[in-house]
Amino acid sequence: MRRPVIALALLFAVSACGTEVAPGAGGRPGAPTTSATAKTAKPTDGETSFGKERATPPPAKCPASGLLITRGEIDAAMGLRAITLTLHNCGKRAVDVQGYPVVTVLDKVRQPFKITVAPETPDGPPKKLRLTTKQTLTAELIWRNTVTLDTTDGPMQAAYLKVAPAANRPASLIELHETFGNTGKARVTPWARPKSQP
Repeated sequence: MRRPVIALALLFAVSACGTEVAPGAGGRPGAPTTSATAKTAKPTDGETSFGKERATPPPAKCPASGLLITRGEIDAAMGLRAITLTLHNCGKRAVDVQGYPVVTVLDKVRQPFKITVAPETPDGPPKKLRLTTKQTLTAELIWRNTVTLDTTDGPMQAAYLKVAPAANRPASLIELHETFGNTGKARVTPWARPKSQP
């Protein structure tokens, strides 16, 4: 009568071997959250593996410029990656914003990768927007984590993004542990008002 219980216990013990517990919400804010196993399947169809990250935590302090940029969670589908960049006016004065974020992808020692971030205009040319205190604007950074087969270059493992609201404006440093493939290309949309904000 005890044999089925013993067999079930053995099956559970075997299935549990080689599995790591994914870090929970109690980890360091902004740290990557991944589901890990002892063996990771190799990417297929020219795609690299992907680990989802939480959005950047709320800022602890407003910079002297009065403008701060954070990111949302990574949206992944069929090798396509996208994140929302949010420009916060945490200062005391309204500012005019027009155009695109200036994005630089950095490695773990904060050196830039050779990645061209091209402007994308899904809704026509950028509009001039007045950003008052406590208002936000958003833009989308889009790329593919494809690894082409006609080169010996491996995928570029990003660790940070350096994002400025516009050229010659102070930039925010954003943590981002993600693969950018090896195509050296990304796209960014212009700043726009969030749909939830008039």
